[in-house]
Amino acid sequence: SVTGDVYAWRTDAGHMGEAVSGFPAQTDVIMALGSGGNAVNMGKSPVSAIVTADVYGDDHAEIIVGAGRNLHYYTNTGFSGDGKPTQFNDGHLYCYSINGTRLWRYPKPLLEEPNENVNGYPAFDAGLALGRLRGPLTKPCIVFVRADGLVVALKGDVSDAVSDAERTLWSYQLPTTTHRYYQGAAAPPLILDANGDGYQDVIVGTTNGEIYVLNGNPPTNQGQPILGSPYTTFRGPDSV
Repeated sequence: SVTGDVYAWRTDAGHMGEAVSGFPAQTDVIMALGSGGNAVNMGKSPVSAIVTADVYGDDHAEIIVGAGRNLHYYTNTGFSGDGKPTQFNDGHLYCYSINGTRLWRYPKPLLEEPNENVNGYPAFDAGLALGRLRGPLTKPCIVFVRADGLVVALKGDVSDAVSDAERTLWSYQLPTTTHRYYQGAAAPPLILDANGDGYQDVIVGTTNGEIYVLNGNPPTNQGQPILGSPYTTFRGPDSV
């Protein structure tokens, strides 16, 4: 919901519309940059994307929730000096069990901790995708584009004890765009085998009008552009 809570309702006979035990599940309070660059408590970030799959490896579907919304605040000149929108509403990605128990969170550090990077964490408003990037018989990975333009593939079947680096299968940084959404994507990645090698690949369309095909083959350059990408669409790279 826009309040940062995750709801689930039953659909079985005799219990239709009843809340699933353990829900609503809670997301975390996040911070954002206010006027003057001061960290401001923004409350819980709104939930903007939900997918379900057995990513944890327990033979039960988990609920993957992306929170955060990319807010576009502009100065008189349009952007702050570093070329980024002047404020992000940052968030985390959460994995919940079917009973509402939180299994893990990415990024792992809480955004409200002292000296944390409050304006560089992802907003997940571009959506989430699932793909078997480690092979056809493996557990699905979660793929998304962060608000800073980083394409990330996460392993869901490792515990909350591991670091973000250990959870990350691969990542790829999209170049800075000239479009007003900075480095972001407005739609979730598309997962399919683009080059016919038997491994699923990741296709990302940017707000700058470019399409990236990222390799999903583990033994080779996984997460890197293939098939001559990026391709420029009708919205050229000089689009504004």
